[in-house]
Amino acid sequence: MLYAIVLTEILLFYFIQSQSRVTGKAARRVLWAVLFLTLAIISSCRYETGARSDFYKNYINCVRTGSKPWNEILTWGEEMFHPILRKVVMTLFNDPQMWFAITSFFIIGAFFHAFRKYTTDRFLAVVLFYCIGGYFTAHNITRQFIAIGIVLFSLKYIMERKLIPFLLTVMLACGFHISAAVMIPLYFLSNVRFNRNALYLYIVFFVLAAVLRQQFTAFFQLLFYSDYGSGYGAETSNALRLIWPVITVFCIWLCNRPSVRLACPAVAEGESEKRFKNMLCHGAALYCFFSLLSATSMLLFSRIASYFAFFAHLSMLYAMDTLRLRSNKTMMRSGLLLLVIAWFLFNNIQGKLDPTPYTPFWEAARLW
Repeated sequence: MLYAIVLTEILLFYFIQSQSRVTGKAARRVLWAVLFLTLAIISSCRYETGARSDFYKNYINCVRTGSKPWNEILTWGEEMFHPILRKVVMTLFNDPQMWFAITSFFIIGAFFHAFRKYTTDRFLAVVLFYCIGGYFTAHNITRQFIAIGIVLFSLKYIMERKLIPFLLTVMLACGFHISAAVMIPLYFLSNVRFNRNALYLYIVFFVLAAVLRQQFTAFFQLLFYSDYGSGYGAETSNALRLIWPVITVFCIWLCNRPSVRLACPAVAEGESEKRFKNMLCHGAALYCFFSLLSATSMLLFSRIASYFAFFAHLSMLYAMDTLRLRSNKTMMRSGLLLLVIAWFLFNNIQGKLDPTPYTPFWEAARLW
């Protein structure tokens, strides 16, 4: 019920801010701030993570980390920044709920910053983020979404062609989850035009990955998820998830037409605009690549696809801007809104949106 009320608030704010004659810039900023606080606070006020709650209770509440000395924490391994954060939280607050609060505000803040900087309709971007599932996925794989939030800040360095700051930012993200390394190829792909040949290569790689899915899956499990066990992500994903990569393919086609210009607020005209277009199309294509593998084979790849879901959302937003006729834009926007709302309601009714909020939140955390 709570999540449905929040969706109502998001949609209400979206429709209010879309009336430019009614709302000015100051009013939009207020709506944006209220929306951010709503999502961040609700995400903070949870004490379990849903599907893997029994596993994460021992993990996130910092019992192991809080009792370990600093010299052991600092030699944790390649993902040492996460236990350091947990140790700091327990040292300062001695309350695992604060871990949820700090990470929630950072993750939601990183996405809101990216939406404001790289989209022309940031409120609609929040609707997509909330309804399609990114907001709720962050509740379950929080450590990876901390890494995703960090790499969103690295997009600036891709656009500015600053390799060293980009790599340092990705390395920081890898300190929370090593899978953030999948973002590194995007730096080089942003200088490669997304054309027919690039599309053919993605298709060839997908066919190879689908045929050799056992070896391909084992490679990613060993590379990024070895500490989870060999069976991690081996579940079969919901085939209905095919709908989003299919829609994204259509949106990539609309965005990538030669005559189309993507008027990104943070990107100047010229080479930067071309680079942004390449980054968007390749990022969205990588989302399709891993999402299709996830929906047809292993759930594991949906974890990798999460890094590129931001670009899929961007492609949907910019695809509407490419349409010349206002009636076509309205039709596509209305169709997309109806689809994502239906997707949200379906998952909400099925009980797939987790975690279920509990009250009293802060007292419940102490039961751990």
